[in-house]
Amino acid sequence: MGSPPGPSSLLSPDGRWRWDGVRWVPVVGAPETSRPMRGRWVALIVVGSIASLLLAGTGLAALSSVYGRFGARAFTPGASSNCLPSDFPSYPNAKIVTSLKAFNVCTTAYATADSSADVLAYYQAQLGQYPWRVTGGSGDQGTVDFARQDGAKGSGEVSVSPSRNATQIQVVYQT
Repeated sequence: MGSPPGPSSLLSPDGRWRWDGVRWVPVVGAPETSRPMRGRWVALIVVGSIASLLLAGTGLAALSSVYGRFGARAFTPGASSNCLPSDFPSYPNAKIVTSLKAFNVCTTAYATADSSADVLAYYQAQLGQYPWRVTGGSGDQGTVDFARQDGAKGSGEVSVSPSRNATQIQVVYQT
């Protein structure tokens, strides 16, 4: 830097240097200037953002394609229908709360005013008869594991849990 032409320009144009009459010295407390971001970092940020958007779009397209291909057979929420097989034992007077089928897994929930012990006894007895068989579970834990024995593919679990006003029954069945 050259010397200033007169006393009116004792500070550099950026305000960071002062002419002391002999040399330029840093101004104490001068505002920090930010360095421009290097081009490589800008390029990396732009490329990363574009890649993220493309991946998100691809994921949404794949999900849309799966739903379009399988439609209501893959995702059927609602309490008006039951996705369990027609020969699955239904607890008497139990009201369906929800039923959801996602691909090959059906989850159906019921509620009844009967005791959890009565519900467990019912399912242990009913699922012990052909075409079903009890494969495990624990009455203490409120579960009955079952499978088909007639050559059709399918197995699952009945979970029974008491709640404040009713006994909740959840059946998870996988084909």
